[in-house]
Amino acid sequence: MSNTLRRALSLSLAMPLAATAVACSSSDKPQVCSDANALKTQLKNLGSSGSSPTKLTAIRNDLQAARVDLTQLKNSAKDEFASEITTFNNALTGAEAALSTATSSPTVGNVANTAVATKNVVDSGRALTAAVDDKC
Repeated sequence: MSNTLRRALSLSLAMPLAATAVACSSSDKPQVCSDANALKTQLKNLGSSGSSPTKLTAIRNDLQAARVDLTQLKNSAKDEFASEITTFNNALTGAEAALSTATSSPTVGNVANTAVATKNVVDSGRALTAAVDDKC
């Protein structure tokens, strides 16, 4: 066997082995892990928004960002975490409805309902990201 052929054969056998070693390194995590981290950051923002008629715009922006993060997480999770995703989605929908009511009629009661609904989003989001963290 010629040296050139030997080198080519050695290289062709070594490349898949090297690729496997890189692909299986412990630092590689599924996309769902990154998406859960993005959602965690958004939950911190949402949890610190507070609630008052002047903060409704900030809450709306945080809920919209959480919705985007949920969509990304749902896509990367595929069928995993379906129960947690559904619970979080329902809480998010409830908070969006409460916010809409508070925006159109910013009474103390409506703003308080928004605060409660927002807390439900944060709590269910934490449960979702904790479930994902167990897999990461």
